[in-house]
Amino acid sequence: MTEATIGHNQPPSPIDLPTDEKGAIVLVENLPVEAIFKGGLVGELLEHIQQIARGLEPDTSTKAKRALIAGRAARISSTKTALDGAGKAMVDGIKKEAGEIDAVRKTIRDTLDALRDEIRKPLSDIEDAEKALHDAITAKVRAIHERADVALTSSAMQEALDGLEGMQLTEAEYGAQLNDAAIARDAAIGRVSSALRRIAADEDSRAKAKAERDRLAAEEKAAAERRSADALAKQKTELEAAAAERISAAEQKAADALKDAEERARLQIEADRKRVAAEQAERERQEKVEAKAAADRAADKAHRGDVNTAALKAFMENVEGITRDQAKQAVIAIIGGKIPAVRLEY
Repeated sequence: MTEATIGHNQPPSPIDLPTDEKGAIVLVENLPVEAIFKGGLVGELLEHIQQIARGLEPDTSTKAKRALIAGRAARISSTKTALDGAGKAMVDGIKKEAGEIDAVRKTIRDTLDALRDEIRKPLSDIEDAEKALHDAITAKVRAIHERADVALTSSAMQEALDGLEGMQLTEAEYGAQLNDAAIARDAAIGRVSSALRRIAADEDSRAKAKAERDRLAAEEKAAAERRSADALAKQKTELEAAAAERISAAEQKAADALKDAEERARLQIEADRKRVAAEQAERERQEKVEAKAAADRAADKAHRGDVNTAALKAFMENVEGITRDQAKQAVIAIIGGKIPAVRLEY
């Protein structure tokens, strides 16, 4: 271990430097910590560390030289941690000592504050009583002021004015503030009186304005009633005229309806008569047609009977050995078209 000097023409510095390039750049346990953190030696210490750290050539040509650079940087970090820890240890001691001192200071303050209050208590009690009396009187004076500040009706304000004017102020009650109380009472009387005068003037103005509004309203009401009466009269006339027109129209409509009904009834009667006559004629025609058809059918039947009988007779006369039933069956077969190319002419 060698001893290094800091600066020029100065006595040797108690900063030891390592000789084997291991661990911290400086051996913190051998440093004068008080001088570094309190005596201003920190600047020289940091300069010494910088000179040592920068004394290595930054050669990265080989692995070993790169490792040397990394080791030097690591030793700088170790030096930082060691120095910071030494400073923290000093601060912890200072904080502990400061806490003990603060505790003593608090004991001193609390004890002497209590002693001061004990010695001063008789005087404080008198001052508190005087302050309470002063505050009470001040509140009374303020109450006098406030009696004129509240928005009241005219009757309530008159009552407040009577109370203010009848208020007796005595030195026994107000003491040194008697003059303030008198000033407050007179000012309140002035404000209430002015307010009452304004209220009276306002009430008079409002009364006049109301009377004018009532007059105008009455005139408007009368005019409206006249307009309404005129409108009702006109409406009545129009309604009566409309009613008369409707009655006349209804009467004419009724007369026209009656005439139409009579005409429709006449036409209906005539139509019914013609329909009945037509129906009767149609029935008579149908009866004639049916009678003729019946006569035709009877004549045809008789004719056919004669033809059929003649045929039957012809079979019996011309066919040897044929019986009447056989001849009849032959005629029926011919009539029924069962004998080809043979038919009876009717």
